[in-house]
Amino acid sequence: MNTSLGTGPLQLQTVIPPLPNPPIPTLAHRGTPRRWENIRDRGQYLQNRVGHYLEIHPNGTIKGNLGEKTMYGIIMLISYVTNSTHGQKPKDTIAIKGVVSNLFLCMDNRSHIYASRNVTPDCAFSEGFIHNYNVYYHASHKEKRKKFYLGIERDGRMKPGLYARNSQSMSQFLPVQVPPQSMYRAKQESARLSRTGIMKLVGRNTKTPDPAKKRKNERRRRRRRWCSKLQKIYKNQEKYQGRCKRFCDLLDEMIKNYSKHKKRCERARKRRRKQSNKRRHRRRHRAKRHDHSKRGRRKEGRRQRTKRKLREYRDRKQQTELRLSLELTTKPLLQTDR
Repeated sequence: MNTSLGTGPLQLQTVIPPLPNPPIPTLAHRGTPRRWENIRDRGQYLQNRVGHYLEIHPNGTIKGNLGEKTMYGIIMLISYVTNSTHGQKPKDTIAIKGVVSNLFLCMDNRSHIYASRNVTPDCAFSEGFIHNYNVYYHASHKEKRKKFYLGIERDGRMKPGLYARNSQSMSQFLPVQVPPQSMYRAKQESARLSRTGIMKLVGRNTKTPDPAKKRKNERRRRRRRWCSKLQKIYKNQEKYQGRCKRFCDLLDEMIKNYSKHKKRCERARKRRRKQSNKRRHRRRHRAKRHDHSKRGRRKEGRRQRTKRKLREYRDRKQQTELRLSLELTTKPLLQTDR
């Protein structure tokens, strides 16, 4: 902007300099949220309301650690877009990856948890919120309308998604921030494991039955089957003893003490029948309780039953008296007409 002073031949002109530019911060993450400053360092712990931290070990073991933060519990949630199926739109889901193990948490169509080195559709989870906690369920696998939720049991084992509920404390997680030093150690351990070679992964997190319990149940089933035809076995002992392959000691004992085991089998049969009758009665009672046509009715007690029967008796008595009185009044009229 130029300004002139005076009107003579000598004129003075003054120039006003422009304003300087505003200061620009020298930070590397200016203009972006703080959590985007380094995408590779977005690790976190996942702790459920019971207190377990989700861990993915290098050998494929997935479990919960109660109240202790370890490097195997550092998790990364990676955005993962599933392919469209049956004409549906692709879903925006997440994949849960362990920083140290470089393995992804996956769930099969039977809701069993396992670890995988590659991202597959089994590793796609959706995230929800309930009571200010995060819940994770599988994006595609479900049983009818029941979603498969991610949950940790109280002993640290992973609960099958079919039996986990979003209202349970074991399925509600809270993300916890990871200190930079712990993240640095986890990356060093991951690099060391990658140099050592590929480790063999364990099987899926399914319940392995106890061998002793399994043998006991099989022995009980064999005894029940032999009890149904104990008399036939006692008559043809050599035939059944020659065919026996497992639990032959039990068969010999039943043949040797025939009368004792006969009474025992009869008691067991009566006990099973009693239990089945109880279950049948419970099912019928539950069906009556949930019957919409009888909703609002209370079960009739002994006093109510007595009052109802007395009321019905009085009504019948009044009806009989009324009928007799009508007959007595109409009979003379009929005689006079004749």
